Amino acid sequence: MAGCLGIGIVGAFLAPNAKVNLAPKSLTAAVVEPVRDFFHRLGTRQAILVSIFIVVFRLGDAMVAKMAIAGWALAIQISGISTKGSA
Repeated sequence: MAGCLGIGIVGAFLAPNAKVNLAPKSLTAAVVEPVRDFFHRLGTRQAILVSIFIVVFRLGDAMVAKMAIAGWALAIQISGISTKGSA
């Protein structure tokens, strides 16, 4: 396994560096064109459905993160871990 890792590391060091600058030239090229391409490839209806799915999928993560912060605060309060009143 370590030999395979070594082959990958040596290959990475011996590979030529890319000379291409992939930075977008304007804000339009960075934001508007990818969104336009997304809608063009999938079609308007499919792109909207995919976008809604992504938002709903990520919404659960956001809600769990909010609840986790409250849960940790409660656990710290119950356990007595605090900087107040320390000797």
